[in-house]
Amino acid sequence: MERIFAHLRLRALLESDRRPRDPVSLHARHKMRLPAHHPAAYRRVVAQAGAR
Repeated sequence: MERIFAHLRLRALLESDRRPRDPVSLHARHKMRLPAHHPAAYRRVVAQAGAR
């Protein structure tokens, strides 16, 4: 269930007009869950966060 809600929050973030604080808020909310499910993807997202 956690993954479903995290995915919904991520999709909502990507489909909205983002402010710089929005990805930070999502990361803070899920910072322990995201790397637990897919560490490689998590590192890739964090590495690209500043570029977007």
